Amino acid sequence: MLRRESVQAAYPLANKLSSRGLLISPAENTPVAVLVGAVLPQANLLFANRKNAPGLEGASYDAMLIEASRAQLPDQSVVHDDRKAEFVQMAKNAITSNLHLARNVVTPKIKAVIEEVNSYVDSQQQSKLNALTISPIFYSSIWDTQIP
Repeated sequence: MLRRESVQAAYPLANKLSSRGLLISPAENTPVAVLVGAVLPQANLLFANRKNAPGLEGASYDAMLIEASRAQLPDQSVVHDDRKAEFVQMAKNAITSNLHLARNVVTPKIKAVIEEVNSYVDSQQQSKLNALTISPIFYSSIWDTQIP
């Protein structure tokens, strides 16, 4: 279920986005869309009919969202909680997959590249440390003559 703190936490972002003329909505057929779809239509219906809803007369939209998130199916399961559990599992799988990829694929490749670069740099520095060789150049005899 949604809590007042959760709903209130969304308002600063929503206000900032709306002041810029932006609207966020979840992509269709995604876990976020399913989660939002579990509550939003019911909240809109409650808000439209709040004058006829016992205990919700004059209630804010926050209260309607919270109330809609408590909606139960005939088997007493809470729709929002079921959808949230699916969303959390999907997020957990995505994060776990990304961590696995970073730890077991990306990091070893980066370490291998670093080792190769360091090896190359070391070999280049070693060649610069070698002693200089002197190669005498002998000019033809025209340059050996004395100037009178």
